[in-house]
Amino acid sequence: TISSRKSHFSNKYVSIVQNWTRLSINDTAVTLSQLVGRYNVPSKGKYYLEIIGLLCNDLSWDGEYKHACLEDPSYMKLTDDWAHIYVDSLGANENTLDRDVGIGHWRMSNKVVSMPLQTRYQPEGCRANKDERCLLPMSKDRFDPYQFEFQNQNESSLIQDRVLAVNEANQNILLCFVGLSHAREMAAAVNLWLQKLNTSNIKAVSVDAQFPRFVNRQFIQNNIIGRKCTRTVIAAGQWSVGRIPPGSKYARLPPTQFPQYRDEIHNMIVDLQASDANGIFLRSIHYNSLGEVKLTCPPQDWRHPAVIDQLNMIIKNLTQSMGVQFIDTSQIIGPMWDAAGDFCHYRNDDISSSEALYMLGRLLPFEI
Repeated sequence: TISSRKSHFSNKYVSIVQNWTRLSINDTAVTLSQLVGRYNVPSKGKYYLEIIGLLCNDLSWDGEYKHACLEDPSYMKLTDDWAHIYVDSLGANENTLDRDVGIGHWRMSNKVVSMPLQTRYQPEGCRANKDERCLLPMSKDRFDPYQFEFQNQNESSLIQDRVLAVNEANQNILLCFVGLSHAREMAAAVNLWLQKLNTSNIKAVSVDAQFPRFVNRQFIQNNIIGRKCTRTVIAAGQWSVGRIPPGSKYARLPPTQFPQYRDEIHNMIVDLQASDANGIFLRSIHYNSLGEVKLTCPPQDWRHPAVIDQLNMIIKNLTQSMGVQFIDTSQIIGPMWDAAGDFCHYRNDDISSSEALYMLGRLLPFEI
């Protein structure tokens, strides 16, 4: 049984099947095992279903996953190319997530003929050599018909009102994004919105921290309190499980095991709560696409969905139990989990723009 799965659920809207649970059904002769997933779409109709199997065995909580190889993407698909289901009920369908709760959905343009959305990946040898066999699996064209539609259709107008209130009050707000390259990309995307909204009173900056353990008391004092960050968003996890650049002094470090990552996040939150830092948020870690370095065996990079899901579960559970605000952008990133241009970063696209706008909505004050 393929235990770690990823999916596309697509037609007028694109979503993912998630929250998989295993059910046992007792028959008179045998006990059958079923996997049940949940999806989130706002409209009835026909939806194409693609499910892929990433790993043959679940990753254990305290086990070593450094040598756990992903399945060959040419053979990991578990569904037929044109597999589909019909959604004929919303809300009452027990396999559908609550449609009244969420950020929004990715919607297909009405001008495009509907086609199944197939997983994008980077075949072996295509990282440096883009020959013809690489073009179709790596193409981003499949995502072009989709645009993110906020559940609150006045999202940008509401944020514009808050920016106007900040300007009129002549208040200065510094939004600090802690992490590394993904934090830099997010700060850049937020600043693009701030330029469009014509404000110089609000600025976004990135603050480097490769690992959660680096966000200690000295770091907090120097880089968060010392910078006078009004709001701070922390997402350190890419280097914890990713391919560290060969020239880095951390290049020989193995991927962080899940118990260690939990301890690092826990200790980081303890230090944050013991400090005078205000306006602290933790953010969900971004998915990475199936680039070549994740598909080698053994892998050179472990930022595939099975690992990222575990990191995000750790962050979500600790923020809930320790009373820290959590910003979960997975409803924006999740359905487009394989769309990053370089198989890692979301930049200069509708994904990064939509996430940045949502981030502003969570960070800017409602009242001045």
